[in-house]
Amino acid sequence: CSQVYMAREIKTGEIVALKKIRMDNERG
Repeated sequence: CSQVYMAREIKTGEIVALKKIRMDNERG
């Protein structure tokens, strides 16, 4: 999944970055 996630990150850019930040905040 990590490879696909990185591939999406390259395409969407900031959008995925924001999702990562939200996921990190939820995990605490």
